[in-house]
Amino acid sequence: RPAYNALLPHWPGEVAMERLDLRLQAAFGPGEALSGQFSALLARARAPNAPTLRDVELRGEWSPRADGWALRLDHIGLSSDQGAWPSSSARLIWQQDDELSASRIRADAGFLRLDELAPWLLAAGVWPESAPLWELRGEARGIVLRASLDPGIQRLDYRALLDGIALQGEAFSIEGLSGELSGDYAGGQLRISPGALTVETPGALNVPLVFSEVEGSVRWAREAEGWKLKSDAFAWSMEGISGEGELSLALRAGAAPHIDMNMRFAGEDVEIAKDYMPRAWTGPLRAWLNRAIEAGRVPEASLTLRGDLSAFPWDDEADDGLFALDIRAVGGRLTFAPAWPAITDVAADLRFRGNSLRIEVESGRVAGGRIRRGVAEIPRYADAMLKVDAEVNGNLEGYYRYLSASPLAQPLRALLQATAASGPAPLALQLDIPLNELS
Repeated sequence: RPAYNALLPHWPGEVAMERLDLRLQAAFGPGEALSGQFSALLARARAPNAPTLRDVELRGEWSPRADGWALRLDHIGLSSDQGAWPSSSARLIWQQDDELSASRIRADAGFLRLDELAPWLLAAGVWPESAPLWELRGEARGIVLRASLDPGIQRLDYRALLDGIALQGEAFSIEGLSGELSGDYAGGQLRISPGALTVETPGALNVPLVFSEVEGSVRWAREAEGWKLKSDAFAWSMEGISGEGELSLALRAGAAPHIDMNMRFAGEDVEIAKDYMPRAWTGPLRAWLNRAIEAGRVPEASLTLRGDLSAFPWDDEADDGLFALDIRAVGGRLTFAPAWPAITDVAADLRFRGNSLRIEVESGRVAGGRIRRGVAEIPRYADAMLKVDAEVNGNLEGYYRYLSASPLAQPLRALLQATAASGPAPLALQLDIPLNELS
C-alpha cells in the first residue's frame, strides 16, 4: 500500500475491468517482505477518455529491496482498436528516500504505443495537468525513465527511440517524426532520423508541408518564462525544393510563441512554391502571383521569420516582427496582366517584406526587345495596386506587334492599321494596374 499510494495517490476517474484472472505465487519468511511471481489475464479495461484495452496479458515477478521494491514484467501483450501490440517487457523499481521523504521510480519498457498510453496516464493522474497534452500518436521503443514522485524534487531523466510520431496541437500538427529522444527536467533533445515528415499549420498555410526527407536535431530548455526550442541546423527536401536552416522557438506562458527562423533553399520549378503562399496574403495578391508567374527556376532563395506568431506575417508597422522572403528567379515567364503577351527569359529578384512585394527585373525579353531595367511593386497588399516602371531596348516594329496582341489592339485599331513604323527605339514604361479589377 505505501508503494501504491506513492505511485498513484489518486485516480480521478473509474476504471472498469472485465474478466480478470490473476495468479500469484509468493514466498516469504519471518521478517521478510513478500516476493513472488504472477500472471494476469484481463479481457477488457476501460477508463474515461482512454482507449479500451483488450486481451491484456502480463507475466512477471516482484521482489523487495532495502529501499523499496522491484517489479519485472517478462511479457506484456495487449490489443486495442489499432491491433495487437508486439510482445514486450518492462521493469519498474520504486525507491523510498527517507532522508528526503520522497519516492523515486526507475522504469524501462521495450515498447509503448503512445496514443494509447497518454490518455491512460492522464486518467491515472500521472500526467501533470499543467504540462502540455497534445494529441499524440506513434510508437516508442527502448524507453528508460528516472523520476522523482515528489513535486518538490525536480528530477527527471528519460530516453527512447521514437517511430512515426504525430503531434496535434491547437495551431499545428506534425506527422511522421522519428528519432532518438533524451532529456531531463531542464531540457532535452531529439536527433531526427532522416525520413518523410508532414507539417500542417492551418492558420498560416492552406496546404500541408509534405517533406520527402528531414534531418537534423532539436533541443529544448526550460527558461524562466517557459520553454525554448532550438535547432542549429536542419535540412529538408520536398517536391523539387531542398533547403537548410536554423530555428529558435520560445514558448511562453500566457503569450504567443516567438519564432526566429532562417532558411535557405532552391528549386527547379517556381510553380511548386505557389501552393505555399501564406493565407495572410490578400486574395488579389495570391491570384495575381498564381496567374502572372508562369515558369522559372529558383537557384537561390531565403526566408526569415522573426516575431510573435500571433501577428504573422507582421504586416503592420506597429508589429515587432519580420517576414522576409527573397527569391532569385531565372528563366522566368511572367504575364503581368491577363491577355497581355508574356515577358520571357526573365531574371529577377522577388523581395517580399511584411505586406509588400518588390520585383527587380535584371533582364528579360518583351515586345521583341530586351529589358534593360524593370521594377514591379505592390507597396501595400491591402491596396492591391501593381506599379510597373521599366526601360526596354527594342524597335518600333516589335512594339506594334506587341500592341496588336494586347488588349489595346481594339482601342488602337485605327492607328495600328493606318500606320507602320520601324527602327530602334528605347521605351520607358510606367503602369498602374489595380489587381482587384483584373479578370
